[in-house]
Amino acid sequence: MQPPASEQILVQGSDFADWTSLNDTIMGGRSRAGCRLTPEGLVLEGELIE
Repeated sequence: MQPPASEQILVQGSDFADWTSLNDTIMGGRSRAGCRLTPEGLVLEGELIE
């Protein structure tokens, strides 16, 4: 079954294995987050440290 034309898969499965946080000096602070796959889809959870 193909997804509807309005949806686009950007990454899937182990594509997130090398994901890391970024020290974003433009926005300030440093965020920590992680991704996990659930039956409902991809969940991104994190904490913003300013």
